[in-house]
Amino acid sequence: MKHVRSLLALVACTGSAIACSANLALAEETANYSGKYSIQQGNHASDKQSDSTLEVVQNRDRIEITRVEMGQRTTNSYPLDGSEADCTQPGGVPSRCKGQLKEEHLVLESITVTNPRWAPSRVHVRSRWQLSADNKTLTIKTDIDFPNLAPNMRLGLSPYSPQLAPYEPGTTKYARIETP
Repeated sequence: MKHVRSLLALVACTGSAIACSANLALAEETANYSGKYSIQQGNHASDKQSDSTLEVVQNRDRIEITRVEMGQRTTNSYPLDGSEADCTQPGGVPSRCKGQLKEEHLVLESITVTNPRWAPSRVHVRSRWQLSADNKTLTIKTDIDFPNLAPNMRLGLSPYSPQLAPYEPGTTKYARIETP
């Protein structure tokens, strides 16, 4: 009976040690996006984005992103636990935003309410960030959806409208120019 208890205690300690090691390994594998990035030339959908930079400060709980375009700075802080926070889109449009680290990706989402003439609508912007293996290139894939509009009404809304600036659907690459 004593041997069984000792064996169970050993198994429990070994299991705890393995679980702690796995958690530490996952924590070390989480990408750190902190740094300054410049859009890669020839890799933007509009002239407005041609001088775009991102300044990113990441800690365990939040990621703060300052987007600089045409001299305009917009800073938002995204909680990384999936909860929502108030954000401001360029041009002062208020929205709700959240962030989450998922494996090797950072997923940022925002919901903005727009007021087209016929009815208010929600615009859902989802950006998936991924760093290259050498941490020198940031690839951002952006999708835009209008969740509460019927498909036939979505045709009247352009994802390139001022309310969505600087978000344009597609993939954009940035070069890391500074690392803290």
